[in-house]
Amino acid sequence: MTTLSLISIVKLLERANDAGIIVSFSNDELALSVRKGMHINQQILEELRQHKPSLIQYFQQHKVKENSITDAPHKMDRDKQRRLPLSFAQERLWFIDKLQGSIQYHMPWVFNLEGRLDRLAMESAFRMVIVRHEVLRTVILEDDGVGYQDIKPADEWHMTYVTEDAIHQSGHSVSSYITHITSLPYDLSADWMLKVTLIERETNLYTLCILLHHIAFDGWSVSILVRELTALYLSYAKGVKPVLPPLALQYADYAIWQRQYLSGNRLEKKIAYWLKQLKDVQPLAFPTDYPRPKEQIMSGREASLVCNDILKNALVTLSQEEGATLYMTLLSAFNALLYRYVSQNDICIGSPVAGRQQQQLESLIGFFVNTLAIRSHITGEMPFSALLQQVRQTTLEAYEHQDVPFEKIVESLGIERDMSRSAVFQVMFALQNTPSVTEPDLGEIRLTGENNDTATSRFDISLTITLLDSGMQIRIVYNDRLYSELRMEKLLGHYRNLLESIVADKHTTIGELGMLGSDELQQLLHDFRSPAPVIPAEEKTLPALFRAAAARTPAATALLLKILR
Repeated sequence: MTTLSLISIVKLLERANDAGIIVSFSNDELALSVRKGMHINQQILEELRQHKPSLIQYFQQHKVKENSITDAPHKMDRDKQRRLPLSFAQERLWFIDKLQGSIQYHMPWVFNLEGRLDRLAMESAFRMVIVRHEVLRTVILEDDGVGYQDIKPADEWHMTYVTEDAIHQSGHSVSSYITHITSLPYDLSADWMLKVTLIERETNLYTLCILLHHIAFDGWSVSILVRELTALYLSYAKGVKPVLPPLALQYADYAIWQRQYLSGNRLEKKIAYWLKQLKDVQPLAFPTDYPRPKEQIMSGREASLVCNDILKNALVTLSQEEGATLYMTLLSAFNALLYRYVSQNDICIGSPVAGRQQQQLESLIGFFVNTLAIRSHITGEMPFSALLQQVRQTTLEAYEHQDVPFEKIVESLGIERDMSRSAVFQVMFALQNTPSVTEPDLGEIRLTGENNDTATSRFDISLTITLLDSGMQIRIVYNDRLYSELRMEKLLGHYRNLLESIVADKHTTIGELGMLGSDELQQLLHDFRSPAPVIPAEEKTLPALFRAAAARTPAATALLLKILR
């Protein structure tokens, strides 16, 4: 049995985490568990068993070095706290809200319900979720410029009920009414973080609008809310007392723990890595279609395409051959795409991580997600396989330091604030690996999701890949004040073409990877090649040809050298 290196152990644990397998260590024993809604990956499970001695040794050393088991989040003694502090992530969103508002952090969902709905059971189910998860009834108050959490009593929460006739009488359609209530700014010092509106359209036909603020909720929380809401509604509708497992701690406990754990020398050592990694980082010079506003406007649109299973499986195989994860390969390809667009050698991309490294946080609703800044150095002459190995190494190091909140990194970097763009990076990349979410099973109620056309873009460009049973979806959310729909649809196609070129030959250099589609190649090779003009003999000298061209198109650009014309 071979002994794994530190990097190999971290990589194996990262792959296990991506597959939903939680590896924990207590009393010198290794324990494995699988997140709800995730299928067991037998191959990774077998690797974990084979390398059990190396993993135990790693956790023993890690425990001595970081005291990670002792310092895991736990229920805190709140009596010792004058105020309940905000988590670092909450604090940054609170600052953003005070500075420019936070509509871009609204999280709305709209469903149509058909059947005999028990309104009282529905309201009771939502209220019990709020009872269980304090963060959904937490407001943010201020004391001498410092924000703190204040928890409201759950019995004051109510679901809003309105009929379609009443909406029409107010001058709204149902659609415009939903747009109105979901775009009203939150008052973080007073509003419930979870707002629910039930619209009765006609007998046994309803529309349910659920609105949350990101400061109390993240993508991981969705599956928790759906699971608990389903169980609670069915219990209340049947007149049965609901039974859900108790929560070991609340989000406020986590915030107190985080403030204590990430402080002093421990925080300084972890931030030192990021200060070195992100020194002199520059904005991405991605060409815009429209002038960049002086202040960032979060208006957004989205586009998507689906790649087939053949491409997905080929990318998985390539990743395994290179000792990397699929996430690393897809991120490397996105780096290559951006390089081909801007010819910028130094590229920094943001990428979210769940921020729930400890098992006791997995059943808790809240804002845990953190963001990693992954920086790459690229040239057109390097093979894609070399870029992948660089991204792999950088990503593994970032994972080792992922518990440092991005907010503290930005603060420590001391970057001068530019109101026109986000700090450190302007482009995001994500591979969805949160627990799978199924639509709530409300018994006899037929439930269908409704498309929400409103989109906001917190960054210039955000690319998200979701693995499907037969392929993968590539979705882009972009700032439509900067980019046109045509450019972004082309970017999606170029990314897919680049992936196909990569699986064809991973050793191809970045500059030579195929990116253009067949229609674009047709234009370049044929459509743009017009027959050579007939030129009189006396005009065949270069100066004469130049004068003739200038006379025909006097406003055209004569010479383009980078930004000089």
